Amino acid sequence: MLKLFFKHEKIIILSVAGAVFLIFCTLFVFRRQVNQSTRKDMKDQIEAIQKNCVREINNEMDSLKYLNETTANFMSGLTLDDDSGIADMLDNYARSAHIKRTLFITFDGDIYTNSAEKTGLPPGVVIKNFKGLSAVRGSTFTQPWYSEELGQMLFGVISPMSIGDQAGLLISAHPLSNFYDLFQNDFLGGTSEIGILNQDGTTILGRITDDHRNEFGLNAIDALINGGIIFSSHSADGMLHDFRNGVEGYSSYYVSGTERLCSYAPVRYNGWYVVVIAQESILREQSVQMERHGIWLAVKLIFIMAVLLAIILFARLREQKQVREQLQKAAMMDGMTGILNRGTAENQIIRYLKQEGKDKSHAVFLIDVDCFKAVNDTYGHITGDCILRELAEHLQKCFGPSGLIGRMGGDEFIVLWKDCGNMEMIQKQAERLLTPLSYSDSKNGVTVPFTISVGISRYKEDGETFIELYQHADEALYHTKQNGRNGYSIE
Repeated sequence: MLKLFFKHEKIIILSVAGAVFLIFCTLFVFRRQVNQSTRKDMKDQIEAIQKNCVREINNEMDSLKYLNETTANFMSGLTLDDDSGIADMLDNYARSAHIKRTLFITFDGDIYTNSAEKTGLPPGVVIKNFKGLSAVRGSTFTQPWYSEELGQMLFGVISPMSIGDQAGLLISAHPLSNFYDLFQNDFLGGTSEIGILNQDGTTILGRITDDHRNEFGLNAIDALINGGIIFSSHSADGMLHDFRNGVEGYSSYYVSGTERLCSYAPVRYNGWYVVVIAQESILREQSVQMERHGIWLAVKLIFIMAVLLAIILFARLREQKQVREQLQKAAMMDGMTGILNRGTAENQIIRYLKQEGKDKSHAVFLIDVDCFKAVNDTYGHITGDCILRELAEHLQKCFGPSGLIGRMGGDEFIVLWKDCGNMEMIQKQAERLLTPLSYSDSKNGVTVPFTISVGISRYKEDGETFIELYQHADEALYHTKQNGRNGYSIE
């Protein structure tokens, strides 16, 4: 054996050297491919969370716009004896929809609110051109402003409305901080930053602070330009150009030696942009295991290296598939309650009514928690969130697989009860829903009872489309609240 070795010593040494060289070349190529794949995955992940945030904001603003527009149309059909009735209607609207402030501004200059019959003009940021109010033709949104009275940043939804011979606009004001709940920022353990900017780069919603005005109004693009930031792709001027032209994009830059990846896209209203920022080092931690495999391959033979490489690539493909499936599921589900979110529930109901359920009997149940704002104010938002999850579980137990259940936003839930049977069955199901409910905090030994109001519409009798059924159920829910809550009404 030794003789054979010495006889072919040069060939063996060259073969081993060649094998080692090939191993290191393969490792170099492998690590380069891993780095490129990792960069692409990081971009895909941050863009996925950005698209989900944009979708949530669009759905929420669509919901607020529809609510305000529907209420304005409803109020426009009423006849009132005196001005106090207007303030009462605004107050009822604010209470039932959990709105911070409601206003009715007439084109003659009178202003009514839910807190008084008449008041002075609202802050100038709400209505910049008072004389131009009559030019508003459809529902729209205002830019945010800070309310000294409420101590919050608010934005308004505006809809034309006429009461008797008084024509004007119905305005509902909502806390800007509500969008934080929509984001559900558990991406990378909450280390990512999610905010909303204006088209000129001005911050609408930034980091969570005790006083939301701390970042409101600051120009994030100017901060990047004037802060000596080093961009590795797409500069601040390029981002600003995208903002002004309504284009989504992606950028990366270094802050104190740490690379940050930034993805942004416009929402449907007000020229707002959702911006998601994450540190490259935190994103890269997800691929450390793959690089360890690459280092291990350096001490293996070419054959073993090829086998391990095939296993790693297979694992990577499976991981990517799992990530895609998780993102798709997250986009369909409500992050707080685990049931369908508004968009998914609406689409599935529409699809079911058009296809397999078009020739059967169904009922739409619209449910919300009575005096939910008071519950939040008394017991805190954490308890309020637990009550929403408790209600979601209650709905799942009551309807089982025959119910298509979704959260429309806030404390409002919708259920399509498939193949529900006759009116008697619907009434029995409604009574079952209204059994005493409560949330028990075993840690603190506190039990919080709560009640719900239910509005019901029937497929075919009240309409054949989602919009028709939703509107009738919403009207029935309104009647339930008017009759003292903790009950149900069938349109």
